[in-house]
Amino acid sequence: MTWTCPSTKLLSPRTVSRTWHVRTMYETGRTAQVAREFQRYGLDILGLAKVRWINSGRVTLATGETLLYSGQSGDTAHHIIGVGLMMNKKAFRSLLVWEPVSDRIITARFQSSFQKMTIIQMIQCYAPTNQADPDDKVIFYQQLQSVIDNTARRNIILLIGDMNAKVGSDCTDREFTMGNEGLLEKKVRCELLWPE
Repeated sequence: MTWTCPSTKLLSPRTVSRTWHVRTMYETGRTAQVAREFQRYGLDILGLAKVRWINSGRVTLATGETLLYSGQSGDTAHHIIGVGLMMNKKAFRSLLVWEPVSDRIITARFQSSFQKMTIIQMIQCYAPTNQADPDDKVIFYQQLQSVIDNTARRNIILLIGDMNAKVGSDCTDREFTMGNEGLLEKKVRCELLWPE
């Protein structure tokens, strides 16, 4: 299912975005708390991991922010996992289309004023942890790779979220995607993120 919104404004290279692991937005008052912090930090777009909402949809908050979310669906849906994107009015006006891929991946495309009319494809994700079923890990990374492969080459891809991977300090051949500030050695899940 794909949702569209008419675009009237353009994001710029100065757009401020972050990603937060919020632990839950299912409890009363948590969404308002996240919105207050969003405003306090002066953010334009905020990626959210572990939202814990079910199904998918769009909500406009009383304070004006728009929240896109994607969670578990169906008869067996539980308030676990879930991802979302919170955006201010300016960012929402530049939103072209968004898609809830799964309870761990949501994508949104924005018009940008960077290099003429570049499209920014933002992918917010929440990767399975070490304790997750191995099949769930493989499915997640296959879905993520599919989203990336189906993004037009002229688009800028911003992959944000909680990857639950320890990348270590060896950034050889990955200097443009990671720094050397990591601790310890790479873990197996990192190899799923960056296969050799």
